[in-house]
Amino acid sequence: MLRLFLLSLLILTTVGRLPAEDLSDHESWLRSFYRTRELRPFDAYWTVVMEQGVLEQPGQAEPTIGFVSRILHRNPSLVRTHMVDLAAYPLAQREAMARIFAYSDTEEGRTRLRAAGRTRLARQPIGPISQHRIQDATDLDFCWGWFFASGDLSALEPILAALDLASFAGARDRFAAGARTSKDRLAARSDAIHSAAVRSLTANSRADPFIARHLETILQDPRTPPARAEALAGILKAAAL
Repeated sequence: MLRLFLLSLLILTTVGRLPAEDLSDHESWLRSFYRTRELRPFDAYWTVVMEQGVLEQPGQAEPTIGFVSRILHRNPSLVRTHMVDLAAYPLAQREAMARIFAYSDTEEGRTRLRAAGRTRLARQPIGPISQHRIQDATDLDFCWGWFFASGDLSALEPILAALDLASFAGARDRFAAGARTSKDRLAARSDAIHSAAVRSLTANSRADPFIARHLETILQDPRTPPARAEALAGILKAAAL
């Protein structure tokens, strides 16, 4: 089964602003930043990310990449003050750092990539987050990380699109003993993505009226496909309980 970090749940389970002394903790700072947009503790936060090897952990790397890259996008000076050359990072962290530099979409990030010989990645345009490709459940975490750092509602569009995979619900149970074909594996992965989307949208709608209102607007939009509208109605009902 695909591991899901669910950054969204970590951020939204704490109400109100956290005391400053708690902000050195990785998860606490994420929760606080979404509510306060307070950049001051970034130094302590980034220290924890490095010391705990967060970027080396599959379940935590994706939301961190989405989150940090958007912070750097709005504050490119942090690349100069808090980041080092790509080759200076442990090998297990380099690809994640390269993606952070690329997704930051800053000249500072591109300079780091060119210095490491990643010229192709440095030239690669960063497409709209609304078109982010969802290949597994952790890709949803990348979108949530992007959203919580920026408040960009277009980051929720790939998550909402994952609701259209409802026809694959139950596939993981059917193939619990092992997917036998590539089609079986695709079905199980689609089921995991759909379930992750439903869980995260439900939890965040319950915790954040801003997200709930956005989902309600989409639900009421006549252009919303019927199957997606049905899923949204179920999510909002569950979130209200």
